[in-house]
Amino acid sequence: MRRFLEACGRLLAPAPASGVFDCLRSLALFVSGAALANLFLMSSSMVVFSALVVVLSALAALCIVPHRMTTLRVVARSLLTVTHLGWIAQAVALAIMLSWSVPTWVWVVDGVLGAFAVVTAFTLRFGFRLPMALPIGLAIAALLTGWDREDGAIRCDDYLRVLASPVSIVVPTTPALGTCQAGQHLNLDRYPRRFWEYPEGGRYLVTTQRGRRLSTTDESSVWFAGAVCEVREGSDQRPSCFGEGKGHGIVESEARDRLYVASFGASEGWVYAVPRHGPFRPLAEAHLPAGTATLYVDDASNTIGLFADDGIHLSRLRASDLSPLDPVPGPFAADEVHYDQKLREGIICFGVGPVRTLDGEAFVAAAFKGAPFVARPLAPSSRYPSSWFAMIWGCDWDPVERRAYVAIANLGLLEVVQYDTGDVLDRTFVAFGMRTLAFDRARRRVYAGVFLSGEVLAIDADTGVVTDHWFAGRFIRYVALGRDGATLLVASNLGIVRIPLTPP
Repeated sequence: MRRFLEACGRLLAPAPASGVFDCLRSLALFVSGAALANLFLMSSSMVVFSALVVVLSALAALCIVPHRMTTLRVVARSLLTVTHLGWIAQAVALAIMLSWSVPTWVWVVDGVLGAFAVVTAFTLRFGFRLPMALPIGLAIAALLTGWDREDGAIRCDDYLRVLASPVSIVVPTTPALGTCQAGQHLNLDRYPRRFWEYPEGGRYLVTTQRGRRLSTTDESSVWFAGAVCEVREGSDQRPSCFGEGKGHGIVESEARDRLYVASFGASEGWVYAVPRHGPFRPLAEAHLPAGTATLYVDDASNTIGLFADDGIHLSRLRASDLSPLDPVPGPFAADEVHYDQKLREGIICFGVGPVRTLDGEAFVAAAFKGAPFVARPLAPSSRYPSSWFAMIWGCDWDPVERRAYVAIANLGLLEVVQYDTGDVLDRTFVAFGMRTLAFDRARRRVYAGVFLSGEVLAIDADTGVVTDHWFAGRFIRYVALGRDGATLLVASNLGIVRIPLTPP
């Protein structure tokens, strides 16, 4: 057993047979692997934390800890074990969602490196040993690179897969989809993030974003040429578009017969008012000094609340003329917000563990009153410590039964939370990467869009069991029930996709 544990220690941070050069070489390989393994944290602007993990783990590497310092070696092994377990969990979650984006030869090379690391750790005859951090880091880096490479492209095999299923594409991202052949890729500039279905049917307001890999700078060749667009089913005319940045939140004001649409850039945001009926055009516009992704409108108080992308405050505007109101504190960079104008309350779909807290607590979502704005945590960390580790973009709620359904993307969990008390009623593992949810009261189902894999899941709201699934294209950011109640609509890189539902 002791030899086995020693070999495991060498696998985490191998102690070379002898020599300062061997020690420095092993540390260099270890730090390289650790830096690659932490790319996801760096891409989320958590550079300080990432650097701290790399430095502490490297300093704890067993080749620079003398054998006589037993206590320090135990601390080193413990730190390295926790760090590696975190990297492995990250690699597994990313692989489940993104393995399709990585060429087979990359997996072969990485597998050979992993096998070499194991063999050299357990076979003392080798003077050179490879730290496991390197193959783990390379796997994570390959998956994240695949993400970047595919965001801004369409795989024709994905399109053909949808055509061969009951799923249909009602509004394609580009008319070039009709020319797709197996094995080909299509480049695209913008694709849908969210949509709103007009009451007359067959017409949609769509918000869009550019892919990470921009395919063109020639605006004349871009199908969706703005952040906010109007599209019609079956039309071969270029969509009418306007606006900058990434279009996202859409809310409806029946009292004013308007829609309010938010878009955001790196450090600024825009809000547009457009009509609910008649010709598509901007009726009013407001420019904000902070990026704003989501919003809600409270007609009774003539207030629009806008959740800033920096997650520090809630910007506010007058709904009547989009003139500014004083901001209020609001630690939410929400991707989805649901608000009931009659009840004047709703739910904010956002949670990032310790990065943003409410009253000193982490949470998986927040219940809120719209005017004046007051928020309270759901599943607060004082009662549910797991909320410290939760990352949330999607949720929905049932204002009748007072239940919230929350998708914890990084843990793959669907949590059912009592809206009024914040108590967790149920928790079920479903899938990593769930980004958006829609609750279907008639069928007692929760529909989840898995962001990167492209799967849409139908989940029994009472048991948490997945009862059906469909493929709808990659980079799913929004699912919603159609106005007819018989279909589910999805925004993906293929366009707006329609899924037929069985009668309730």
